[in-house]
Amino acid sequence: MMTSITDREAQSLKGRFTNLLENTSAHGLGSIERAGNCGFRKVFWTVVFSFALTMFVLQLYYIGVEYISKDVSISVDIKYSRYLNFPAVTFCNLNPIKSSSLERSDRLNALLGSSGSLDSAQTEASLNNINDANTPPSPGEEIAMVTETVGNDVTVISIGEQTTGDTVSAHTTTEEVSTLGMPRPPTPMGKRKKRSDIETSRRAGYGDWTSVNYEAKNDDLDLLLQVTDGIARIPYSERYRLGHSIDDMLLSCTWKGFTCSPINFTHFFNYKHGNCYTFNSGLNGTYEVSSKTGPLYGLTMELYLEQTEYIPAIQQGAGLRLSIHDQKTMPFPEDNGISIQPGTETSVGVRAVQLTRLPDPYGDCVPAETTSSRQNIFTSFFGTNYTLESCEKNCLHENIVASCGCADTRFQYDTLHPPCLSTNDTQVACQEDVEAAYVYEELNCSCTNPCSERVYALTTSSAMWPNEQYKPTIVSQLGDVSADIRASLKADEDFIQKNVLKLNVYFEHLNYESIEQSPAYTELDCLSDIGGQIGLWIGFSVITWFEFGEFIVDALIIIWKKSFRCGQQRKTTPTVSENTDFTGRPLGPAYNMDREKTVTDKVMT
Repeated sequence: MMTSITDREAQSLKGRFTNLLENTSAHGLGSIERAGNCGFRKVFWTVVFSFALTMFVLQLYYIGVEYISKDVSISVDIKYSRYLNFPAVTFCNLNPIKSSSLERSDRLNALLGSSGSLDSAQTEASLNNINDANTPPSPGEEIAMVTETVGNDVTVISIGEQTTGDTVSAHTTTEEVSTLGMPRPPTPMGKRKKRSDIETSRRAGYGDWTSVNYEAKNDDLDLLLQVTDGIARIPYSERYRLGHSIDDMLLSCTWKGFTCSPINFTHFFNYKHGNCYTFNSGLNGTYEVSSKTGPLYGLTMELYLEQTEYIPAIQQGAGLRLSIHDQKTMPFPEDNGISIQPGTETSVGVRAVQLTRLPDPYGDCVPAETTSSRQNIFTSFFGTNYTLESCEKNCLHENIVASCGCADTRFQYDTLHPPCLSTNDTQVACQEDVEAAYVYEELNCSCTNPCSERVYALTTSSAMWPNEQYKPTIVSQLGDVSADIRASLKADEDFIQKNVLKLNVYFEHLNYESIEQSPAYTELDCLSDIGGQIGLWIGFSVITWFEFGEFIVDALIIIWKKSFRCGQQRKTTPTVSENTDFTGRPLGPAYNMDREKTVTDKVMT
């Protein structure tokens, strides 16, 4: 039986709450009230409702954790476009320095001249005769180095042969302290020692593992580091004279069937591959687009490698280094590139992949509108856009400059700081400490991916080129380039296969792969799950919330009225009259009857 309440009780706070329990659409609460004075039933429904409420709170906690985690879902879709921006195409000769350009640098000529090998006695003699304060000695040669340290800058005062005195070992303690203030770990295999302790490892015969010194530095690496030192000393604006020129390399060029030329390429110098040239770089504000697929509607080039200019000490292979990347991004062909061999026609099919990432709070990518504020040596010097690779390399570069007072020779583009030389033990040790801190993520680089990025997937294939029937045509055209080439063609019948290649770069499809991040759990999902859990465990609906809202409003009104009456009573002093008691309340009928009886008794008396 439903318990009824009087109108006066309904006006009270308790009455309103009882009325809510009796008539609410929520499950469980009405059953508790309808149990009346039956103790067992009231306890039973109270336990059931408490269990359901506990389960709801637990599920609500899980929902909150999932929402706060801000997970993302990744959708992969294939989209079609009637035209696509053609990628930037960068190529470099595998040989960074031409042998004929060594005369431009006494240091490089001493290192690589003659046979281009450190085994040459003439090369070692030339090194000893160079009057340069920072002349790198021959590998394995004992040297005496006097340095002066001013702050973080290390200046080499003099270098000469160590002919007297004992050699001082660099390992006088079990643990050294780096210039960054942290303990330097023991020298692992592959970590360089002080130059006075280095024993270079000459290349042994194939399969000769009988006397291997695992702590010895390979002489090829030592030479390459010294060559990089020598290049870093040359102003960047003059380095292009060292490498292969596009005027010599580019024999033929067509873009979508129309002629292109060297003026359609931009240039930069790479520490490992020398002169590199980019088609459609976008740095001039224009972008080439492609609306058709296949090699006839892409970029086609015939290139001359100039193998006669190769220096075997720094490059044992022959070919081209190719990198495909987005416009206005800095290419790193030494990291991301493919090698193309001569004597072939290589086809590179390109497929675009669009990456879209979410910024904070779902991720840490860099929005496009803030990339301009993330300046680095590449964006400042070349005018390229922000990329994760450029940010990481810039972070390492800046920390080396800050800690060692010199610049990484790989990215020495200006003269603001001297290069960190591989022949300077102090600089080498400092640079290795910074690199170790970088590897162990002890540097605050704050490098993340851009929120929008386009990369390219490549499919390569090759065939022998030219064929026997077309070879005479190539020989005739190539012989017209110069008398030297004409003489080489006559002297070597395999000159074409050794020096010339053909390259086709084109879109395979005009559809592109879209990889996009989206919130895995949105606000709408969160509200839907909360509503579902409420309905499952305690039967709350939107109407139920309005019922409780109505109760809360009524409760506030009642509380306000009581507070208002109490305030009014405090402000006014009640007057006791014949018809009121001492509290000010009117007297009832019983009081009036007693009063009349008293008056009658007095009259009779």
